Amino acid sequence: MTDPLSGLTQTIDSLAPGGSESFDASYMATQEDFDTRGGGDDDIDNTAQADSDQTDAVTASYAVRILYDPELSVLKQANVESVDEVGDKILYTISVSNTGNITLTDVTLEDTLIEDTLSNDADQDGVIDGDDGDGLLEVGETWIWTGEYTVTQADYDAALATPGTYYIRNTATADSDQTDPVTSSAEVSLVEVAFEGLSPGYWKNHPGDWDGISTTTSFENFFFGSQQSGLKWMVKTPGKGKEKFVSQQDISMQQALELTGGAEAALARQAVAAVLNSRDEDVTYRFTEAQIKEWVTEALSGMPVDLENDGIIEFQAGSQAIEGVKNLLDYNNNLELI
Repeated sequence: MTDPLSGLTQTIDSLAPGGSESFDASYMATQEDFDTRGGGDDDIDNTAQADSDQTDAVTASYAVRILYDPELSVLKQANVESVDEVGDKILYTISVSNTGNITLTDVTLEDTLIEDTLSNDADQDGVIDGDDGDGLLEVGETWIWTGEYTVTQADYDAALATPGTYYIRNTATADSDQTDPVTSSAEVSLVEVAFEGLSPGYWKNHPGDWDGISTTTSFENFFFGSQQSGLKWMVKTPGKGKEKFVSQQDISMQQALELTGGAEAALARQAVAAVLNSRDEDVTYRFTEAQIKEWVTEALSGMPVDLENDGIIEFQAGSQAIEGVKNLLDYNNNLELI
């Protein structure tokens, strides 16, 4: 009897009628069995043959299914959690691993953010870092890529214009002949800007520090481009030896800072301070003048406010928008006195 797959060869001197003998044999599956999918039919075929002087040869076959499970994983990591200056360096390490049971071929990695510095041969020996030299990503093997990113002025400007925390985000994509593409993103690296903001009280008392805006500039013309018939402001005015509140249409930027009370008046105070903060070269303010004007005019016009113009409404129209924009500007106008 022979079993070529296991290498078993046995001779039985004699076998009586109705008699039988059995033999144990084993075969250890190889990586080639998995890589070739058992020759293409997803199983390991084994045929044993028995023969005798008195009979023709007979055979018995058995097939063991192969689990074909190619799997590729990628992990992207940064060497820092935060950066705060233009020119700061972020070193990314990208690990691509074979976590399945099939040898992977033609393994590639793409990362558009760091494509100019992406490398997988740190020691310059001509061999992919982590590879055993055969150019195949074998089961359990991990290849390593590295790349460097330099924080740009555009990153910094974007951080200044972002209401929340600004992240430098990027995604690495690995692929092979045997798998679908897989991705990993790194969002741990961020630009943390020390934002500043001076209060309405500061700007009211320091008109000499105003940059490019006169204290007499029309509030409504500045924010809307024209006077608004739907807005009325309660301002203090001298009368018969004492000040009194009177209602008037339109106000100056200085008068806006002197308004008392909440709602529209509170928003107007914070709006003027925010604009002056955004214009002052010594203040690192979170928002741009364009953003401030857009949010303020939307809120005062009875419109909902979408802070990032991404289709997500942060503040619904009406009192919620007025209060929301006011609170946002109020917080950022009181970050630090410089």
